[in-house]
Amino acid sequence: MNESLPIAVEKKKRTTLKNVLKGILALVLVIIFLTIHTLQWVICGFTFISFIFPLALFLFAGIPLAWWAARKCRKWLTRFFDGNDVTSFHVLIMLVLLSWIPPALLLSTNFFFPVGAAVKETLPVVKQGTSRDDSGFYYWVKIEKHGLRKRIVEKEDLVTPPVDSVIMDIRKGYLGFEFFEHPDFIQRSAKK
Repeated sequence: MNESLPIAVEKKKRTTLKNVLKGILALVLVIIFLTIHTLQWVICGFTFISFIFPLALFLFAGIPLAWWAARKCRKWLTRFFDGNDVTSFHVLIMLVLLSWIPPALLLSTNFFFPVGAAVKETLPVVKQGTSRDDSGFYYWVKIEKHGLRKRIVEKEDLVTPPVDSVIMDIRKGYLGFEFFEHPDFIQRSAKK
């Protein structure tokens, strides 16, 4: 007598429209928030504040916010990821989405709400030189204000070195941090 062995039938996991839409939504959210993260670094590059400031906000406000949000949204994240209830995975998702919001929010608020008109200032050049990349040679100068140095790059054919100082528009943001604009207007040295 032949005994029929039970055959395990594996159900194929079918890709449904709902799963595709959820994947697209997750991708769009990650792209949006990564853009926010990048934006705050770009804005910080045009300020006279140190990169340590947004980094400190990330460490002491962003990471705790992400951890708290991951714990609060645990059930929702589990449902969104079809029963995947892994705390480290949830925290990682929240780190990608939320961790850079405090510095980005602070810097963008300061940048997009200026106080008063821009004022022209002449800043001394503390260091200068030339470098080369794939597109050719370029000239760079370092200016200093409030003890912080910023690097400004120009195409070599647009600048005649040496340079004594840089004239630029400086405006104050909503929270008081200064931003510089139009740094390509360079005062050329009279020396030969």
